[in-house]
Amino acid sequence: MTDFHTHVLPRLDDGAKTVEVAAEMLRLSFEQGVKTVLATSHYYGKNRSPKEYIEARNNSYELLTPFIPDGMTIKLGAEVYLSERTPLQAEALAPLCIEGTRYLLIELPFVKDWEEVIYDKIGALVDEGCVPVIAHVDRYAAFINKPQRLLQFVEMGCLLQVNASAFLERGTKNFAFALLKKGYVHCLGTDMHDNKERKPDMAAAKSAIEGKGYTAEWSALQERMRAMISGEEWFMPALRPIKKIFGKFY
Repeated sequence: MTDFHTHVLPRLDDGAKTVEVAAEMLRLSFEQGVKTVLATSHYYGKNRSPKEYIEARNNSYELLTPFIPDGMTIKLGAEVYLSERTPLQAEALAPLCIEGTRYLLIELPFVKDWEEVIYDKIGALVDEGCVPVIAHVDRYAAFINKPQRLLQFVEMGCLLQVNASAFLERGTKNFAFALLKKGYVHCLGTDMHDNKERKPDMAAAKSAIEGKGYTAEWSALQERMRAMISGEEWFMPALRPIKKIFGKFY
C-alpha cells in the first residue's frame, strides 16, 4: 500500500516531534501493509525559501533514515499552503513536487469559498507543468457544502487526495464513499502527524472500503498511486458532478 500524505519527518512541522515518534509512525504503517510513504511536511512560504525548506527537509530525513523499516520506501515532497498571501511563483514551487514527479500536494485555505487569486495560482501551476494534488478534500467546508466545486478543480487539471480517516468517521463517511464511487479519490493518505491522536489508519480504511464492496476501486487506487510516484502520466476519465441533497451525497 501507499500513503500519499504524511507528516512523518521529525522536527520539521506540526507532525512528528521527535525521531522516536517518527520511527514508531513508520513501524505502525509498515505493520499495516504500507510499503511506500510520501513525506509531505507543511510548507507555508513565510519563513523559508523553497531552497531552505528542502535543506531542512533533507536534514530531517537523514535523522529518520536509520529507522525506516526494511522494505519501506520514503518519497520526499511537501504540502504547500496556497493562499492569496503565498508570495511564490509557480516555478519556485516546482522543486517541492513529489521527488521525481510533477505532482505537487496543495493545501487550500479553510474558508467557505476561495478568492479568485487561488484559481489563478492553480492555473499558473498547471501552466508551468505541475499537476496540483489538492490535499484532504474531505476536510474543506467549501467542498462539503458545494461538492460540484470538486469538478471545477479537476477540470482545471488538479487531482484530489482524500484522507483515510474520512472513510472511518461518522461525519465524513457518506461524503468519502460518494467521492470514491464517482471516481474523485485519486490519491489516499493518512495525513498522520503522530503515533497516538493522528496515527496511521490505512489498514482500517482498506477494511472499510473493501467491506462496502469497493475492492476493485481500492486496487485501482493503489495502482494509480504507484504509477504517480513513479512519475508516470495518468489520464483522468471524465467525471460526473457530485450532488448534495438533504445532507446526502450522490
